[in-house]
Amino acid sequence: MESVADFGTKPHLSCEPANEQKGCYDYFQDEIQDNKLYVGLGVAGILLMQVIEIICAIIIFKEEKAKVSPF
Repeated sequence: MESVADFGTKPHLSCEPANEQKGCYDYFQDEIQDNKLYVGLGVAGILLMQVIEIICAIIIFKEEKAKVSPF
């Protein structure tokens, strides 16, 4: 955890001497603690719902177009 290769530039803040009593976590655990992962999952969920909405709208449009009007 002390090498530059672990995080690309310098040791992560959770591994600084001032934070040693709190424990030293890896990058993924820090992302969870910073809630960045949850924000990303929330945005991905919203985008997925938008895609599902568009697919449903296309299906409904095709069904309406397939109906033959007697007039």
